[in-house]
Amino acid sequence: FWRSSRHVFLDFACIPQDDEEAKLKGIMSLGHILRLSSNMLCICDATYWQRLWCVFECAAFLKLSSDGEASRKLKVLPATDGILTLMGIVSVLLVTAGVHLLTDREDIHVTLSLKAVAITILGNAV
Repeated sequence: FWRSSRHVFLDFACIPQDDEEAKLKGIMSLGHILRLSSNMLCICDATYWQRLWCVFECAAFLKLSSDGEASRKLKVLPATDGILTLMGIVSVLLVTAGVHLLTDREDIHVTLSLKAVAITILGNAV
């Protein structure tokens, strides 16, 4: 009956970079956050694996996974995939808006399910 809740932790958004005390608290909480995480998505640019912090987060997630299946739950995507997906979504919305405006039909509706988009991007990881 009840749907399970899903939470998202974005390290760059959730750990303040300008307040050293808050940053330290965020870093100290990272192990607990990773231990509670069932999946991890890394969106990588060309320098991702050259940054120690990024490597540390992935290694900690793999180490702290309690079920031994962490390697299947760690999804790594190049940053270009996100850009291409966003461009595709925007294109669909623009075409749909154009069709709606040109045909003046009220029965054309487009509903994008965030879960459907996420499954398209991430496969069955979500």
